Amino acid sequence: MRSIGFLVVFARLVQRVSSQALTAWYTSIGPQIIWQNASSGDILYSTNIGSGTAGGFTQWAKLPLTFPPKNGTALASTGFTGGNGNLYGQLFYFSASGRIVEAATECVLSTGVCNLQGIYVISNAVTTGIDNSTGLSASIRSASDGYRVFYHDTLGRTRMLNYSGPKNITWGDGASVIDSTTKSPLALATDGGNNITTYAVVNNGSMFAATLRSDNTWQALGSPKDLPAWSPANVSLAAADSANSSLRYVYYIGTDRVLHEIASNDTGLTWTVAASPSTGSFPLADEPNARFAAASTDNTGTTTSFFYISGGSLIQAVKDSGNWRAASTVFTNLDGTAISNATTRPSASASGPANSSPSGRAAKIGAGIGIGLGIPILAAVAGFALLRSRRRNKDLTEQTMKKDAIDEAPPYAREKAAQEMDSPPVVYELHGPPPVHELGDDHEYELPGEPIQGDGV
Repeated sequence: MRSIGFLVVFARLVQRVSSQALTAWYTSIGPQIIWQNASSGDILYSTNIGSGTAGGFTQWAKLPLTFPPKNGTALASTGFTGGNGNLYGQLFYFSASGRIVEAATECVLSTGVCNLQGIYVISNAVTTGIDNSTGLSASIRSASDGYRVFYHDTLGRTRMLNYSGPKNITWGDGASVIDSTTKSPLALATDGGNNITTYAVVNNGSMFAATLRSDNTWQALGSPKDLPAWSPANVSLAAADSANSSLRYVYYIGTDRVLHEIASNDTGLTWTVAASPSTGSFPLADEPNARFAAASTDNTGTTTSFFYISGGSLIQAVKDSGNWRAASTVFTNLDGTAISNATTRPSASASGPANSSPSGRAAKIGAGIGIGLGIPILAAVAGFALLRSRRRNKDLTEQTMKKDAIDEAPPYAREKAAQEMDSPPVVYELHGPPPVHELGDDHEYELPGEPIQGDGV
């Protein structure tokens, strides 16, 4: 039996390595990392399978997309570990024509090899144009309430696309969440229930948060003040909410190349600045306001991994139950080939205590990259009452679609009609030796979408 894990999201490419599109999410063993190669435009992935290469990560492999994303796309993704032990992921990105596309994958956990299950356009119902430099964030709410994808429209509003199969059989354009956020970063987090909190930087340069409650209403939260090394024009954000408590966390890499954390113990009404990790735990990023990916899983002690570029290498920094571990090098570069041995970075002068802030038992993390550069990074979403959702393996060559003529996702297709998904009886935990739960094998559902083919999406 395996626990559930979830993922999300990523960056528009510019010339420097640290600004590459990058995302990560937790499986039942460890993170999967996804990035876009700036030269080829290919999407590559590396899966932590617990053995083999550096830190258990596999060699970079090309995600077998049937058509390429635009070079410089924003990325967002989420997923879970199924009852059969395989990984089911959804990657969201932009096509060459600016549509938001979902790619569904199935990965064998023992080998880390992923296969494409289908590709679907999800933005057909958008009523206001999508900002061409927007980032993306994504999450899974529950088996009955589906997925949420956040973006900025051309009027500067943060908006939400929603898919709620089997009740709502298409992707719909949701309500405006936050106004006046043009070119700002996005971050997304969820707690142990159906509450989602989205974070953005508004036009006056301050951070703004709003929470989607279980009754589908949005509530504005407090705005953090006097943030250190803060550059609202191009900052990258990651956020975490804690299940069964009122703890909230937001992370960013500042102009000083240091990771900064702000925390709230009253569900985001007031915020305080926490001490930063030492440079032995989080070596200085190569760039100010550097892009990064973050992924989190929960058991009796929450573990969050941060991925970013330092010294030209891809670094993994880990915060475990509020304590920072020594950082490690995962890849010596991002050219898709060179991989270091799993190495621990030497300690440097401390910029703060290892245990720098309150720790929640079940933090969920979401991340977004500076929308000024069109780069959201990652969200990992977990702890929901999910039954097994997956896509059938479809023949992607059955039909040839004309440019911009791709259909929206179809409804979940009920494989077995014995029971409903609407009220799943169990809440599942993520990753770790405490009690874990298998996604129900007695239910199989097809996720939304018609397969598409060609480069003109």
